[in-house]
Amino acid sequence: MSRLPRVNARRVLAALQRGGFVLDHVNGSHHVLIGPSGQRVVVPVHPGTLKVGLLTSILRQTRLTADEFLELL
Repeated sequence: MSRLPRVNARRVLAALQRGGFVLDHVNGSHHVLIGPSGQRVVVPVHPGTLKVGLLTSILRQTRLTADEFLELL
């Protein structure tokens, strides 16, 4: 398993959209995306980089491995 990079929420959103996720709606600062197999993913868009635990949680929601995510970045 590859080490996860320090990324901001905008880069995460762009990577997920390249992976087939579509923006469903925005509720405040939380962007909700729907994946190719129907999974729902919430990405909070705040200034700065996402912490490792939050990025791990997002990847768990997307059902992507760290290596698959790195390819999308």
